Amino acid sequence: MLVRISTQNRKMVNVPSVSLPPNRTCIGFAGYDAMPCWEECYANKSYLRTARDSWTINWLVWKDDSGRYFREIQTWIEAHECHRFRWHVGGEIPNQSYADQMVRIATELPWCQFLTFTKRHDLDYSNRTENMHVFLSMWPEWGEVDRGLGLPYAWLLDPENVDTRIPSKAKQCKGKCDACLHCFTRNNDVVLTKH
Repeated sequence: MLVRISTQNRKMVNVPSVSLPPNRTCIGFAGYDAMPCWEECYANKSYLRTARDSWTINWLVWKDDSGRYFREIQTWIEAHECHRFRWHVGGEIPNQSYADQMVRIATELPWCQFLTFTKRHDLDYSNRTENMHVFLSMWPEWGEVDRGLGLPYAWLLDPENVDTRIPSKAKQCKGKCDACLHCFTRNNDVVLTKH
């Protein structure tokens, strides 16, 4: 197996994930020039320090043979009988075809809850299944609220630049995914403190 699945994320504890390099996937899509996250990106810092090889291998496998990339992820989830899986602790959904494959895997593995946070508001997630949880990332002064999409938002709370659009009923993330499971079980907004 070439694809690297992480089981070592401190925040997510027992939730495995797959990531792609942010320097390859978080640039070049609609609205990027206005996006404030690049210079402060925690995933980019992790990529530079510890995850470069794994995330780059994932990128290369996907670019070379996307069918193999998704087959290996699905096979790994099945073999480990995962009940939860996170797409992209680092990196971003590269295109619509990739998003469609994420949904296909969720459809074929209904016993597993899938989660992704994405700045790709421009993609179509209308074919997602109940076990595919998509949160649209929002930063202060970036991202448009469109409740017609039927998707919850993940709001960044920056104490130095508070986004006044954050709904009062949004769930504040405590930083322990395996204990909370909010994002895997509910489809309402969440607030993530900048880190």
